[in-house]
Amino acid sequence: MSVRDRHLPSAAGSRLGLSEQQKALRATGLGASEVPTALGLNPWKSAAELAAEKRGELEPTEAGEAALWGQRFERPIAEEFITRRRAEGLALSIFTPPTLRHPTSPILMATCDRVIVPEGRRARSEWLAELEIKNLSMYRREEFGDAADDIPEPILVQVQVQLEVIGLEDAWLAVVLGGQSYQERPLKRDREMGGQLAAFVEEWWADHVVQGLACPVDGSDASSAYLRRRFPSNLGPAIDPTADLVELVEAARDAKTLLREAEAGESEAINALKAAIGEAEGITGLCTWKSNKPSRKTDWEAVAGALHPPPDLVTLHTANRPGARVLRFATTKE
Repeated sequence: MSVRDRHLPSAAGSRLGLSEQQKALRATGLGASEVPTALGLNPWKSAAELAAEKRGELEPTEAGEAALWGQRFERPIAEEFITRRRAEGLALSIFTPPTLRHPTSPILMATCDRVIVPEGRRARSEWLAELEIKNLSMYRREEFGDAADDIPEPILVQVQVQLEVIGLEDAWLAVVLGGQSYQERPLKRDREMGGQLAAFVEEWWADHVVQGLACPVDGSDASSAYLRRRFPSNLGPAIDPTADLVELVEAARDAKTLLREAEAGESEAINALKAAIGEAEGITGLCTWKSNKPSRKTDWEAVAGALHPPPDLVTLHTANRPGARVLRFATTKE
């Protein structure tokens, strides 16, 4: 299969966020930006949630505010990159390529931000390198080390997947941190890593999408968010206990007991420390115990009452919300 045969329709010119066409494509495999999530490298989304979306059990989440602004700033960052190359005397240009599938692992797809080509030439044989663009918070600057290839692991995985899919040997990362720090990082294709990632995606898709095997959940916020989405309400009767379920309940009980004991120990140590500090502002070089700046809080319900609103005003603007599911343990008899 030629590279041209692997082209999928492009969503060029669509509004920000995924078009319906792109959503349909994503349902048929994993995009390069989704592979870090499948690997458990995404702190905001779990592999279990991604698998549930691919199986059609959950609607895919829409791009968040950060992702949408990242898309808005792609163009000026790309223009800055190519402006610098031309200042170096290189006759280069960039364009947005279509979505491509891996030649032998069609489950794996990639939509690169840009591809670098000689000025005025876009033939596949003329593609020189991929350009990955990121607009990130300044809080993430410490994820980028001093070495040229020292970049966050999720971004490294995404770029290596894209190079594996499109078959190029070189990539550039152009990143803006906090709207004020522009950086460029060159990257080389790691064929061994690319092959491993392609094999991982094939196995992950077969296990968790085709066969429907559950991805393990952990104690992360991402797993908690997934469980809230996947099982928002209790719709059936209680299930009968099994040996495995009893073991899970006991493990959870033990963890809660240890947490309570640790919290009690923390409170005791902190209160003893506060008692020792007394009216001082702290202990030099070790800790402080000082007042925060005063804050103001308005009692809006009292303000509304002072304005003599109709008696049913609060009722008109009050809505019931479904109660959150809370895990409670049955009391045990000694």
